[in-house]
Amino acid sequence: MKSTSESNTNSINFLDLYTEIINAEDQNKKTNQEVIRCYYNFGKALKARYKTLHPNQTAKMFVNDEVRNQLSQKVTETTLRKNTEKVRKIYKLFNGIGGIIII
Repeated sequence: MKSTSESNTNSINFLDLYTEIINAEDQNKKTNQEVIRCYYNFGKALKARYKTLHPNQTAKMFVNDEVRNQLSQKVTETTLRKNTEKVRKIYKLFNGIGGIIII
């Protein structure tokens, strides 16, 4: 039979491990919120730039070229297109329900 002090030591280890899980989950939640916030801010900047350049469809072409020129050449056209689309969707979603305050 295990002594009480040995049993307490095992409990403390589980408590520490559980606390690490909770802390990691909290950090993960904060990180996810920060990623969403960054996508939102990028989308907001894209939309503002579109309006500044041209209020029609040609603005997308000009802004996409501008973004492409500022990003690393390691970013493929496909990756850029997918990320830009994700940016637009996240911005549109959160802008429609209250903007950055919701995030």
